Amino acid sequence: MLQKMLKLIVFTCFITLGDAGLDLSVLPDTMKQDLVTVLSGKPLLDSLIRKNEILPENVKFYLWATKKAENYTLIDTSNPTELDKNDVTIVFIIHGWLETRETPWYEPLKNAFFEKNDRYYIIEVDWSPYASQEYLVAAFDTKPVGGVIGQFIANLHNNYSIPLDNFLVVGHSLGGQVSGFVGKKVQEITHTKLPRIITLDPAGPAFKLREASERLNATDAAVVVVIHTNGGIFGFKESCGTIDFFPNGGSLQPGCPVHTVAGPNDLSPSIFCAHWRSWGYFIEALSAPDSFQASQCKVHLKLLNKDLLCTNSETLGNLETTKTGDFYLTTNSESPYSK
Repeated sequence: MLQKMLKLIVFTCFITLGDAGLDLSVLPDTMKQDLVTVLSGKPLLDSLIRKNEILPENVKFYLWATKKAENYTLIDTSNPTELDKNDVTIVFIIHGWLETRETPWYEPLKNAFFEKNDRYYIIEVDWSPYASQEYLVAAFDTKPVGGVIGQFIANLHNNYSIPLDNFLVVGHSLGGQVSGFVGKKVQEITHTKLPRIITLDPAGPAFKLREASERLNATDAAVVVVIHTNGGIFGFKESCGTIDFFPNGGSLQPGCPVHTVAGPNDLSPSIFCAHWRSWGYFIEALSAPDSFQASQCKVHLKLLNKDLLCTNSETLGNLETTKTGDFYLTTNSESPYSK
């Protein structure tokens, strides 16, 4: 147990939730205003939505084939011979808005998977040419970007005989919405669902009023796991998976500040603290499989220490779960987060 605790402390020092290397001061004024609008709870105006031509070559796939690999392999999607193997689980990790493959949570998540099992191929997806646009434009592009990734997975299945059961898709924020469109595209081409999609606080703004077919939903894979940590602000508030986890109620997280933002000058990276906790919790859950015990309750008054009948427990990091429904848990305000 001590060894596990030390691992958790080490990786948490590597990813500082306070800023995660994000400098908001360099953002264009339009993007800063997007953030202010979201934080104020107002709807985003759709005047900036425009159709982009999504070029598949602008969505890149970086493969880490072993825990000991010193560098990645940039996959040539027209000849992905590095993936011509049917006895490993291929994990696609998809970042969110304003991020790239250099996002600080990719590395510890990759390492957490490798610590769990060395029979993984980890693919870090980089769709930054589209994720770096104004929020609504990036949100609009989640569907065609998901289509590019889904087409690639279907090609690996159809032309390289890799079973669909070998794929796992994990996405955060807008990457969570991309993940849903990945699942939809795979179904469209293969007429079969991916076995599992895991989404870490999938994006809410610009998606909450959409039909289920135009956002992440429970039919996008056989199992759709959703971890809600900033619902109603940067994340999607309502249940949208086959199994939904709501740490601390799913919206505000202990240890994260509550912001009052009047204008762009009030912005700081800590506005994303609760949104980023989703990947912080998930990485710890992978590293300590028995942690983050959640219970299925009709209401989450258990968070208020009320005596309720809460049955059917599940852990946040169980990659084999087929349970369904809403699950609730509480966490610590700092790492290690699991109580």
